[in-house]
Amino acid sequence: MKSLRRLRRLSVALVAGVAAIAIAGLASSARAVDLVGGPDRVSLGVNDGQADKSSYGGQVSDDGRYVAFMSTADNLVSRDSRRQQVYVRDRELGVTTRASVSSSERPADQHSWLEDMSADGRYVLFTSRTTYLVQHDTNQALDLFMRDTVKGKTTRVSVGSGGRQANDHTLEGNISGNGKWVVFSCLATNLAPGASNPGQAQVFMRNLDTGQTILVSRNSRGEPASGEGASNASVSANGRL
Repeated sequence: MKSLRRLRRLSVALVAGVAAIAIAGLASSARAVDLVGGPDRVSLGVNDGQADKSSYGGQVSDDGRYVAFMSTADNLVSRDSRRQQVYVRDRELGVTTRASVSSSERPADQHSWLEDMSADGRYVLFTSRTTYLVQHDTNQALDLFMRDTVKGKTTRVSVGSGGRQANDHTLEGNISGNGKWVVFSCLATNLAPGASNPGQAQVFMRNLDTGQTILVSRNSRGEPASGEGASNASVSANGRL
């Protein structure tokens, strides 16, 4: 399951084909999508119109129903911003929605990058420098955001335990399969005790239920990663590892 969710940097035109292979082992899932007939294109917009520009970077939900991707297309949804945006395609309903938006549906005015999707496709992680996706975003840095596609709510998750915003860029993020934990690589030195090496990326974990953020890229003595820092943040499906 986890390996399926972590498929990244693939041509979106081929993502559905990958999902078709993986779903062969998901016969027990009541939500599995019937993919008989081979691959289908998922970078589609209104009335299944094809994108007028490139799409890439696919992530697939475990049942194959939802595919998240990035695109610079102007015609996938209404009110496009002519920036690289993150989208989610519901393959069962044939509907494409934009995920890189604020809670009031205002699209990002800076490029957005898809980072990850929860196993059920509900939560989508993306990075952006847009400053109005959430309130009080004044750090002028690349932040990690999470879009709840069910509630239509966008939150910033690259923050400290008290909600303190990062004092430097967030580079990448990954969400647990159950959508309760997020790990991310960040250059900030103010998110958790011990993260005190300026210019070196560290890996943090945030509990989305409690709002607690901790430093995880440290040794047994509690010292943060040194040298080239830490990156390639990843978390297990249940958030334990």
